Amino acid sequence: MAKAVERKNLMTIREKVARAIHSNPDPIWTVVDWNAMHPDAQALIMRQATAAINAFLTAAAEEGWRIARDEATKKMISAGKKVPFLEPNFSNSYPDKIYRAMLAAAPEFEWDK
Repeated sequence: MAKAVERKNLMTIREKVARAIHSNPDPIWTVVDWNAMHPDAQALIMRQATAAINAFLTAAAEEGWRIARDEATKKMISAGKKVPFLEPNFSNSYPDKIYRAMLAAAPEFEWDK
């Protein structure tokens, strides 16, 4: 299992999505400060956020997308360097092979499910 992702701030991805759902100007929600909400209401919105994140990740994967880091990890760079350069002429397939090797070595996207 991959190591936990170090968060740059204290708010989790799920909580950010939940707050975005909560702050939607839809009249069904009464705008109440998140911290003042009843814990059961927060839990409901957190479940909706989880469903929204899962739906997005599934739909993106079905379209051939994946979430990758902005910066390549050492493991990704190492994988890219290991792609054999067997082609006499630099062809369009060589960069693709490096890219695919690096993506295969990329850490899985982790979020607070």
